[in-house]
Amino acid sequence: MSQRKKRELIVTALYARFMNGNYESDEMSDDIRQTILAIEEHADSLDQIISDNLENWTIDRINYVDKMIIRLAVYEMIYTD
Repeated sequence: MSQRKKRELIVTALYARFMNGNYESDEMSDDIRQTILAIEEHADSLDQIISDNLENWTIDRINYVDKMIIRLAVYEMIYTD
């Protein structure tokens, strides 16, 4: 599976879970599930990092899909190689 497809699945699952739903796909591997759980676990610190780097904007104003994309990006920059 391509990295792009993995990221799409992760963002879709994060958004669904954030909106009080559940998203599970047959295409999800254990590493994708672990990434989703890790992002959820570090959500507060990721949001703090995002907030600290916003100018003339607040994190509450970012739409949910964009917020999930940015969370994934920040998570990848900080917690992965």
